[in-house]
Formats: sequence, structure tokens, C-alpha cells
Amino acid sequence: MKLLAAAASSALLFAFTGPAGAHGENPAPTTISALSASVSGGEVSISGTAAFGGQAPVTVTEDPTGDAPVAPELGSTTGVDLVAARMYVPNPASPNLVVEWEVTNLPDTGAIPEGTRYSLAFKVGTKEFQVQAKFSNLASVTTLDDPPGHVTNASKAFQIRGNCTTDYQGTGVAACPHLGWLTGEWDTAENVVRVQVPLGSSFAPDIKGGAALERNTSSNANLNAVIAGYQAFLALSPQTNDEAIFGPEEEETYAFVVPEKKVSFAIVPAGTPEANVVFGAPATTGDSFSGTLSTAGLAPGSYDVYAKACFASNCATASTPVTI
Repeated sequence: MKLLAAAASSALLFAFTGPAGAHGENPAPTTISALSASVSGGEVSISGTAAFGGQAPVTVTEDPTGDAPVAPELGSTTGVDLVAARMYVPNPASPNLVVEWEVTNLPDTGAIPEGTRYSLAFKVGTKEFQVQAKFSNLASVTTLDDPPGHVTNASKAFQIRGNCTTDYQGTGVAACPHLGWLTGEWDTAENVVRVQVPLGSSFAPDIKGGAALERNTSSNANLNAVIAGYQAFLALSPQTNDEAIFGPEEEETYAFVVPEKKVSFAIVPAGTPEANVVFGAPATTGDSFSGTLSTAGLAPGSYDVYAKACFASNCATASTPVTI
């Protein structure tokens, strides 16, 4: 597994921005229109409209090619040679978190029935989750915490699991019971398995805008890794899975924050270069925005009022003049 160093909110957390065009279209840019500002009393009132673009894919781990488990009886095209895993929200108007695994040699069917599985584990706070993809899940045993429905999801068995335990029903086996079925696809042209997790769903409400998703740090390694492997084998093993475990140090992890629509404002002397404008904390959210800025301490004269709209790192700025 290869970790890429990048800036993050903590020295112990890493997040990586992957290429937007290679695995999913380049997101539309964010734009601002109808920006207006007026001075009244000791404040400036600001309003406008933002069209938020989507988030580019964020790579949370990469893995060397050619280290997949060997299964000669299945042939060379098994789709278990993991290359990378990504997360992103491609469309703010359709709030779904996309989780995807890139592999080499994805079969024409997308996966081998009852033969392969893909798993990406993360936690939100102290709650642990696993997003999984399988061609079919017919062999799974229906239990009280893993409800029926496997037959109806043959060929596209995408699901999210949670309420994880390291000792399932006293067996000593790590498990995350079923929470809900998801939509997904086998992108054989790009060798990508792609699953959509609805944000703020009834079955996983903690996965929502603003939530920080981090690598699991369970005492059981089966609940921590990003995996492409053979689903008949549950334990981590180089003979059955190609897993990205994030190295020997516990601080080697990732932190992915689910983006939200954010707008912030600034007022500066007229003609100030945009690169020198310092925006305040986001003051409002949404496509139509409004807010105020205090004029206290500003000398009479000409000023530029700025608005900055962002969805993740997809940002736009606009300005309009005012006179104080």
C-alpha cells in the first residue's frame, strides 16, 4: 500500500485529491450570480445566488498493482488487484457519497458471482461502517441483524453495514450487520466498482454533510482495511485479499469530510487584489444566500464586497462595489 502525503486538518490525518477526469467526469465549476450589496447604518447587506459544482474524486489510499491473490482456477481476470479507493460527492443537487475501488482486470460481468467482494471501512466519531460491493450475496445467511433481500440484489449486491463488533454473537468473529441496500455499478470500461451512499439516510444518519469519515482503528484488523478479494474468506490474508492497511503506524490514516455548500464574505478597500482578500468564516449556506458585514472601523470611501461560494474545493468568488 502506498500512502501519499498531503495537507489535512491534523498532522496525523491525511487526505488525497485524485484526478477528476480519469474516474468520473470533471465536476461543473461553482459560479456566483446576481451579487448585490447595500450600505445601511453600520453594516453592509449582501445577497446573491450560487450554482454549486461537484466535488472531484478524493483518493483515500493507493495500492501497488500486481500484488493480488492468485486463483488460477478463476483465470487472470478476477478484479481483485486493488489500485486505489476514492470518495467524493459529485453532485450537490443529488446528495450521494460515492465510494469506489479501482482495480485491474475487472471481469466483463463486473465481478465473479459469489466469488469476489470489495469493502471500504470507516468511522464517523466512534461509529464504524463498511461499504461493500459483491456481484451477488446469495450465500449469506439471513439472521435477525442481516435481513432477507439477497435474492433481489443478485448481480448488484451493494450494501452498507454498521454497528460493528469484534465478537459477533460470541463467536469471536468481527462483523458489521446489514444496515441498508445501496445503488452501484460495475464500470468495466474504467475497471472501477462504484457505490452510492445516500447522505442523511434513515439507516445511516451519521453519514451526512459535514461528517468526518476516518479510517477505522478497531482492535480487529478485518474492520479497518480497504479490500478487494475473494468473499469466501473473511480473514485478512495476502492469499485471499488485496488489502490496503495504511502501514504499521496507527497515525497513518485518512480523513474525508463530506462537503457542504458554504458561502463566506469579505469587504476590502477598492482595488485590493483578490489574492489578498481574507474571507471570514462561512456565514451562510444554500443556493440563494444573504448576510451582513459590519462597517465599524472602516473609513469613508470606496470598497469591494466579496462573496465566496464553495463545495469542497470547488469554489467561486465574485465582488461588487459599495461606498461607505
